[in-house]
Amino acid sequence: MLLGSEHRDLTSIVLLDDEDIATESDAVLKIARKLHGLWSLLYSFVIVPRIVRDTMYRIVSRYRYRIFGKMDSCMIPTPELLDRFI
Repeated sequence: MLLGSEHRDLTSIVLLDDEDIATESDAVLKIARKLHGLWSLLYSFVIVPRIVRDTMYRIVSRYRYRIFGKMDSCMIPTPELLDRFI
């Protein structure tokens, strides 16, 4: 099995990166580190204890539509964005 027993709840983000598995806030911070611009600065939150980061992640994920809004349809990627998909 790819995911260990501690990772069976897949209602969260899961990042598979170089044979490493990251979930919740760890996954978000690892993704942010690879983004361009100011987004990469979010990785500095790695110094915050994981239990605090994961709690904040769960709160934001619970209220994400209230915070960020909800679209009626999915975005159709441009040809430039299609290169980023597997």
